[in-house]
Amino acid sequence: MNYSIIISVSLPIIISVLNSYIGFITGNIGMKREEMSKCISIVIGSMVVRVVSITILVGIALTIEYFNHLVMMITLVVGIFVSQMVEVFLLHFSFERRKKIQKTEKKNDFQ
Repeated sequence: MNYSIIISVSLPIIISVLNSYIGFITGNIGMKREEMSKCISIVIGSMVVRVVSITILVGIALTIEYFNHLVMMITLVVGIFVSQMVEVFLLHFSFERRKKIQKTEKKNDFQ
């Protein structure tokens, strides 16, 4: 069995999932802020930190000769694309749920 391919596929998937998970957490933290500018600054700041972190991790992984570099990079691109789409949908649904809860709370406050 070729463990190089297994590691070259599993490492980028793990990186992609962790990236989206951290993005989802920081997005929810940002949505708790009252001002939209603070929310956007938290999300964009997190995005910059995550991109730099991924770049460093991939750079370190590419210096190791054991990996199949082409497989790793293709898996990373596909994994990040898919996980970012999932992150955006989860944040959108989370935002819509919060907005719905806030509307019902306001409606209950008036009654």
